[in-house]
Amino acid sequence: MNTAGNYSLVRLKDRPKYSLLEEFNVTSLPVHPDIGATLDRTLKWMHNPIEGTNFCTSCFVLNPDSPREHHPACFPYSEADSFPEPQQSQFGICPDCGSPDGLGIDSCRYSEVSKIECSDCDFEYRGSCDEETLEDRFRKKYKRVAPKLEKG
Repeated sequence: MNTAGNYSLVRLKDRPKYSLLEEFNVTSLPVHPDIGATLDRTLKWMHNPIEGTNFCTSCFVLNPDSPREHHPACFPYSEADSFPEPQQSQFGICPDCGSPDGLGIDSCRYSEVSKIECSDCDFEYRGSCDEETLEDRFRKKYKRVAPKLEKG
């Protein structure tokens, strides 16, 4: 532990761990911002929740980069004008996680590599070719990307 003036610097891995779910006595996150305001400030800023260190400090959603994930009373949620419905990617549904809008393509002319990757999981399909060729290869390999619908 290092000391600087009156403050002691503690590495994140050495900070005490606690559970956000247990602290709020809830079964899922996010919580209403009024409930989130009851958490002790030092616990919020100086400790290490077991659910992860990347969270909204108002509603405690664990994916704060997506406005849709926040509690409806949370400012980032109410700040957005509207939430468009996810549209299916031009490559279809991700073969690994089933995300309808996660697949995208990227290429680098310098390294001569193109890749189709999912923004929702770690799926990646790459090749040393241009984007059009990679797209054709992807479509041939993953013909059955769409999940089968059960008849109800």
